[in-house]
Amino acid sequence: MSVATIPEIEERHSREAIEAEIVRFEEKARQLQSGAITAEQFRPFRLKHGTYGQRQPGFQMLRVKIAAGVLKPAQLRVAGGYCGRVLDGTRPPYNTGKYSISFRET
Repeated sequence: MSVATIPEIEERHSREAIEAEIVRFEEKARQLQSGAITAEQFRPFRLKHGTYGQRQPGFQMLRVKIAAGVLKPAQLRVAGGYCGRVLDGTRPPYNTGKYSISFRET
């Protein structure tokens, strides 16, 4: 089965674009940890990037975007590996129906 691609989606989800997004997120996280910005200043940025607070102190929910709603087998294995390593395999991810996978209690 072949999935048609849209140039705009390909550009936004290219390896270079994703790596640049990770660098921006890491820089903002460093600013938060160093006290250069407050948690309230960081909040809109983390929400835009799929990191949501939970009621349990110290835990977040991470929503991972799936470009055009299509995952390759290798990408699915990485998500499964994350569940096994970080979540101890006890808290499975769930499909949100919004072209993303959510990991709770991370």
